[in-house]
Amino acid sequence: KDCYKLDGIVVTASRIPTEEFSANANINIIDREMIKANHFKDLTDLLKIVPGVTIRRYGIGSGYEQAEEIFINGSKNIVVLIDGTRANMNGSEFAVFDFGALKNLDNIERIEILKSSASTLYGSDAKGGVINIITRKAEGNPKTTLAVQKGSYKSEQYRLSSSGKYGKFGYSISAQKDKATSYKDARNFRVPSHMNSTSLNLKIDNEFDEKSNLSLAFDKYTADYMYTGVSTLAGISKRHDGNADNYSWRAIYNHKFNENTHNQLSIFNQSRDTLYDFWAMDLQTIGFSDQFSAKFSEKNELVAGVEYYQDKVKNYNDGYDHYSNRKMTNTSYYLQDVWNVTKAFNLTGGIRYTRHSKAGNNTSLSATAGYNINDKTNIYASAKEYFIVPN
Repeated sequence: KDCYKLDGIVVTASRIPTEEFSANANINIIDREMIKANHFKDLTDLLKIVPGVTIRRYGIGSGYEQAEEIFINGSKNIVVLIDGTRANMNGSEFAVFDFGALKNLDNIERIEILKSSASTLYGSDAKGGVINIITRKAEGNPKTTLAVQKGSYKSEQYRLSSSGKYGKFGYSISAQKDKATSYKDARNFRVPSHMNSTSLNLKIDNEFDEKSNLSLAFDKYTADYMYTGVSTLAGISKRHDGNADNYSWRAIYNHKFNENTHNQLSIFNQSRDTLYDFWAMDLQTIGFSDQFSAKFSEKNELVAGVEYYQDKVKNYNDGYDHYSNRKMTNTSYYLQDVWNVTKAFNLTGGIRYTRHSKAGNNTSLSATAGYNINDKTNIYASAKEYFIVPN
C-alpha cells in the first residue's frame, strides 16, 4: 500500500495545518491505515521503511534505548516531536529519543517525517529534519484490544490497548511486553542474547469547551538486556549486560481565540537512566514552549513562539570519567510569516534567535518560495540556516 498521499493535511512543515501538496517541503506521512495493515513490531520498524530514514541497530537484545541511532538523509541532527512537543534527549550523542517508550503503535494516529532542515521553527538539531509523532484522540465508547505476536530470533510480544470517551473526557492507555532470547545466526551459530522490556503509555484529554482543551500524557519504559558483541579492545566476543528505567510526561493546553487564531502551551519532562556494563548515564530534559498562530487573511499567516529547555546529566560514569549535575540551557524565540502572493505563488520567511548557556547566541534565517504549476505539480526552492548546539 502506498503511504505517500498528496491530499493530506500536515502540520510539521509550517506548524499550521496545510495541504501536503502545497507545504513546500519534502514530507512523508505514515497514517493509521498503513500502521494497521503492516503489523509493525515497534516504532523503529515503522520508520525504517521511509526513504531517506536510516535506523542504526546493533542486534537483537542490544538495549535499544541507548544503542539505536536515527538518521534523516545521513544526518543524525534531527528533532523528534510528540503531538508537536519536543521530545529530544540532548545529554548524550547516542540516540536523541527513547524509541522504546513508544513501542506500542495502537495509539498513534500518524507520523509526519520532514526531510529537510527546519531549524527556524524547531531549533537546534533540526539540520536533518523532524519526526512528528501524532497520537490518537479518544473517540466513541471505550474499546479494548489484546494482541500476542511471536517472530524471528525467538521474539515475543504481548500488547494491550484501551481507549474511550466519556462526554468531554477521553482516555487512552497501552501496555506492551517484549521478550527475546538466544538465537542462531546465518551461520547456524548460537548467539547468547536476552531482552525483557515493558512500555506503558497513558494519555487523558479534557475539552473545557469548543475553544480550549488540555492533554496530559505519561510514558514509561523499563528493560533489562544482554547481547554478545565484539570487544573493540581485545577483538573477542563479549557479553554485554544492561538495564534502563526511562519515563517522560507532557502537558499540552490548546486555546482557540477564534477560527483564525490559536495558541498552544506545552510543558515537558524526559528522563533516561541507562546502565550498560560499567557505563552509566542518567539524563533529564525539562522545558516548555508557547506557540501563537494567526491567519490574518487568505494571503497572510504568521507563527510566533518561545521555547526553553534544560538538558542535565544527573550522573555519568564510563569507568574513566565520572561527573554529576552538569547542565545546559537553551532559550529560543522564533517567527515565521507566510505570504500567498497569488493563488499559485507563495513566499515564506523565518527567523529564530537562540541563547545557549554554552554555545552563546545565534540568529538563524530561512526563506522559501513555492509555485503550484497545476494541481499535480508544485515546485519550491528554499535556503535555511541551522544552529547545532553541543551535547
